[in-house]
Amino acid sequence: MKIPNLYSTENVPVEEKILYVKFFKVQFSWFIAERTANLCFGYVQNLAMPEFSEWGYFDMQELQANNAEKDICFEPVKFKELFNDKNTKHKRSVKSFIYFLLGAPNILSPR
Repeated sequence: MKIPNLYSTENVPVEEKILYVKFFKVQFSWFIAERTANLCFGYVQNLAMPEFSEWGYFDMQELQANNAEKDICFEPVKFKELFNDKNTKHKRSVKSFIYFLLGAPNILSPR
């Protein structure tokens, strides 16, 4: 699935926007909904302080320079379904992150 160009989905309601790619580092996740070569628009999730999670623009080169990792298991999903109870793939990655922070063995990872 090709990521739409920047501003091409601005008439799509936020809850209907599709998030195509996820990058993560420590307590942050960046979900890309639109992009050009270097500039992305999407949702930035702050796991440590969820009240500061927001939609916005971010630079792909900056993510790469700061060693943000691409979540290779992430599959495109509508924003309204991202935190839905039925979306077990995202829940598993959040739980895996918490186990990583706590230093506990990650029993939720696929074997």
